Amino acid sequence: MTESLSIELVLVDGNIDQTASLAAFETALVRRATEREIERTGIAEAVSELFDENLGKSIPMPTVASMVCAKLNVPAESHNVISERVLGYLRENSQGKTVDGVEERPDSLLVTTKGKGGGTSRRADRPAPATK
Repeated sequence: MTESLSIELVLVDGNIDQTASLAAFETALVRRATEREIERTGIAEAVSELFDENLGKSIPMPTVASMVCAKLNVPAESHNVISERVLGYLRENSQGKTVDGVEERPDSLLVTTKGKGGGTSRRADRPAPATK
């Protein structure tokens, strides 16, 4: 995923002031990074609250994204962007690929499964696996 950041160049006597323009860019970059962190923190808290309300349940990823957007009161024009960020958060915090029963990240916060009854759930809320 990519994101763009726009700034206005600082002109002095019709010439670009590179130092001031770089400072303006750095200020805008820090501001956007802070906004992204706030978004990420808000998303993490909303996901946690959602799973608190649905203990042990596996919820399809698109449903999680939609429910988190509702919790965050995301306006309609931002719904797609924030939904993608929620899905990114779910993927980043899930177990990754499972090969021959071995998870890529076995200590991940979330577990995502495919197929009937699949979806995303919080690892800590899942029942312990049956011993053989």
